[in-house]
Amino acid sequence: MPRSRPSPQMGSSRDAASPPTPTGSDDHPSPVTTHRDIPSVARLFAADTTRQPREVVADAIVFGGGVTGLWILDDLTRAGLRVVLFEADALGRGQTVGSQGIIHGGAKYALDGVLSRAAVAIREMPVLWRTCLEGRDHPDLQPVARRAEGCFLWHTGSIRSRLGWLGAHLGLRVAPAGVPDDALPGILRDFAGAVAWMPEPVVDPRSLLDVLRSRHHTRILSIVPGSISNVCVRSNGVRFGVSAGTASGTAVQLHVRAGSVVLAAGTGNARLRQRFGLSKPLMQRRPLRMVALRGPLPEFCGHCVDGATTRVTITSQRVDEATVVWQIGGRLAERGATMNPGDLLPLTVQELGAVLPRLDLQHVEATTYVAVRAERATPGRRRPSRPAVLAEGPVITVWPTKLAFAPLAAAEVRRRVALRAREAAATGECDPLDDLPRPNVASFPWDAGNQWTSLGRYTRDGAAFRSRRRAG
Repeated sequence: MPRSRPSPQMGSSRDAASPPTPTGSDDHPSPVTTHRDIPSVARLFAADTTRQPREVVADAIVFGGGVTGLWILDDLTRAGLRVVLFEADALGRGQTVGSQGIIHGGAKYALDGVLSRAAVAIREMPVLWRTCLEGRDHPDLQPVARRAEGCFLWHTGSIRSRLGWLGAHLGLRVAPAGVPDDALPGILRDFAGAVAWMPEPVVDPRSLLDVLRSRHHTRILSIVPGSISNVCVRSNGVRFGVSAGTASGTAVQLHVRAGSVVLAAGTGNARLRQRFGLSKPLMQRRPLRMVALRGPLPEFCGHCVDGATTRVTITSQRVDEATVVWQIGGRLAERGATMNPGDLLPLTVQELGAVLPRLDLQHVEATTYVAVRAERATPGRRRPSRPAVLAEGPVITVWPTKLAFAPLAAAEVRRRVALRAREAAATGECDPLDDLPRPNVASFPWDAGNQWTSLGRYTRDGAAFRSRRRAG
């Protein structure tokens, strides 16, 4: 008779085969450039041939420690399944910690006056997340820090913008509500157009990751990048080897047997799919160049609407009593994807001057970072309207599309994994893994040694921006 099977205690990674570059365009990036932390990490560990390999047996192995991977880990564990998560980098590196943390409710996808498929798919998410943030549903996210309880929504003065503004009222669970003049934040006090309030919570992504990690610390494990080997995919499950680092600087080989493997590793899904024998290109990358500001800025979260598009999306993170960081996304970040920082920063000053004329940037610094949206490929590389969960035998690939869709993606993965666990459960005992290291939560992208530039040079009279444009 097989021995009893205690719950495995480990975790999964973005890509054990070195993360791809953030600017690839399909499921076959070439050549691969590793994250600057990865080569040093890989060299830290040398194979320890004196140690016996350890057996890992699970109903599911999850690769990728972003919000979606951790939510899947939580969901499957609460369903009584044996789950481990592998991470080859820091938790959330890439899409999660680089996100703005907004739990969208669909308003920005209905700005053309039509209730689009994207708006329909995402409109339930703020209500679902709020039940977790208030501790009324699982996972209990009450400890998660929130940047704001909602976002302001304001529009530029064109007729086209007013038509787009009406679109935000169509069939949404969290429709905009008007804001009285005496309740406006200071930077919107002189704004001539209408201002609304959207009850879309804005979470601190690092806090969210930390809360989910703390619930499942023993099930999350750091693995050595590029160490997946001897993969065998059968209809009844998957077997493979992978190396885990130890505190002494050696690598311990793990022999893994699982009923399902879940790939939730963002851009790393492309290489992981190749490792597990899925060569068909199914992923697209859509890059953004986000702008981060820091200085004596107000805490503020909101969207400025221009017609059927979001001109800028702003979220804020307080650093200390004197410093707030703003992340700026929206159309500005999409345009920035094809620009260098030297051109994007003066454009940012120009755009903020147009949409927030009261904002003082004289003592503010700025930097930029690239954020890559890894998604299921669509015709014309359009933004998908909902998360994608693709099951190919025992390998399940997940592209959540938006941070807000993590619960929806996890629920679909749970349904598929639970079905497989009933039909072909892995048997055996999992060896102890308590001595193996666990990954930390990644730093915010603007804390990664970025070069900061004072915006004072661009705010005096716009001369720097105009001269740069003429030179171009």
